[in-house]
Amino acid sequence: METHAPLVSTAATRRTVIAAGAATVVTVAAPDIAEAATAPKRARFEKLVGETFEATLGGRTLKLRLDAVEDGDYRPRGLKGKKLAKWRRKSYVLVFSTRATAEQGTWSLKTRRSHRFRLFLVPGMPAAKGKRTQVTATFNGWRG
Repeated sequence: METHAPLVSTAATRRTVIAAGAATVVTVAAPDIAEAATAPKRARFEKLVGETFEATLGGRTLKLRLDAVEDGDYRPRGLKGKKLAKWRRKSYVLVFSTRATAEQGTWSLKTRRSHRFRLFLVPGMPAAKGKRTQVTATFNGWRG
């Protein structure tokens, strides 16, 4: 005796298409919805020096202390006055330290005095036993 699978309609209705589209938008947007589109500005970071940030990457969390906000190594020649001030606001390095082993990547950061945001962090050489490892984030927003 031959058996046949029951007939199932594969026709899409307007309601199922709209529902599927909404579910896709929610799924794609949900992971980043609690994060800001951009990191705080240099002036805000300067107020956060000494604060401890919670950094998360791939389910791993570590603590980073913001030790300094410094000018970048590169400084365009001939900048003076307003142009130098603009360069300093947009091009700087955040210097963090941690007792944990950090890996290079885009981390999600949060401190009690800031919203959650993402930064690409680069660890320095592993510190000697009992010392903190330096981790940096470089902002190069200068457009001339």
